[in-house]
Amino acid sequence: MLFANIVCAALLILAAYNYLISPAKLNYIACMGLGFPVFLIINVAFLLFWILFNWKMIFLPLVTFIVCWGSIYSYIPMHIGHDMTETPDTFSLLTYNVYHWVNNKCDTVVSPNETVQYILDSNADIVCLQEGGDIKKEGLKQGVTEEQIEEMNKKYPFFEGDGEACYSRFPILSYERLNMSISSFLSRFVLDVHGKKLNLFVVHLESIGLTRTDKELYKDITENPNANMLDEVHRNILSKLNKAFVARSIQADTLAEILSHTEGDIILCGDFNDTAQSYAYHTIRGDMRDAYIENGFGPGISYNSNRFWFRIDHILYSGDLLSTGVKLGNLKSSDHYPIMSYFVQTN
Repeated sequence: MLFANIVCAALLILAAYNYLISPAKLNYIACMGLGFPVFLIINVAFLLFWILFNWKMIFLPLVTFIVCWGSIYSYIPMHIGHDMTETPDTFSLLTYNVYHWVNNKCDTVVSPNETVQYILDSNADIVCLQEGGDIKKEGLKQGVTEEQIEEMNKKYPFFEGDGEACYSRFPILSYERLNMSISSFLSRFVLDVHGKKLNLFVVHLESIGLTRTDKELYKDITENPNANMLDEVHRNILSKLNKAFVARSIQADTLAEILSHTEGDIILCGDFNDTAQSYAYHTIRGDMRDAYIENGFGPGISYNSNRFWFRIDHILYSGDLLSTGVKLGNLKSSDHYPIMSYFVQTN
């Protein structure tokens, strides 16, 4: 049992620090980060086992938790009771991968569109979309009503973007878009928020590109683990995961370089397709702060489909800003949950 605990402790440490190695140099190490929640649960189980049967051995899981504390805290922050009341000095920002306005819960079109209605009801000051863009282009085919479009235009008089887009109550001073790959995009906006310039980056990093067959295979093996399926999993899923990890690492390096030359207040948000234990996340974040880690409670799972239960949507910020609260939505009309954060300008 001790040997098993040592092995699992080593796996947790590898998962916690996999971000130190670029997947472009050693791609399979990045998969360890996805196993972090599992390795954490196993080590908690070992802690309970030693407490019950040999308390002198609890030092091993305890030392492991201390070594991995940074990743544990980023995975499952435990903040309660943050103030999310809006005042004249605050503003709210919602980031949401809207899945092209499709209702992911059913095969039929639902009208009025639930995703659009959630955005309207959220009353966010700034709405950052991924896989969205102009409602008129795609939304009308997905149950968005003329009344919803009219209300969006009234509530958000400023709009820019295509796919990775921004609806805003504040003036949008400039907009530019960078295509990093076929499925990865970066939109940069400059907003005038309460008379001060805000650099807003909305990202959608490389997706895994799993087919329906791949997703069914993943679901099958999570429900009924079978050694005979491992070759198929490696061929169809792990190979795509590794390619996506490498692509995101390159995109993260590019984005980090752009951020290093950006002055003033910055908010970067969107669908990273990667967890807070990944190389891409840490490279992009750098010295920035994470709104969910500072204010959230629990793992904050933001992807809700195909048993890929991870927090892959993030809100990072720097400058004279302070995130005072965060809210994770629970609407499943998209394959992602919406995340909203409240900010106050500190200067």
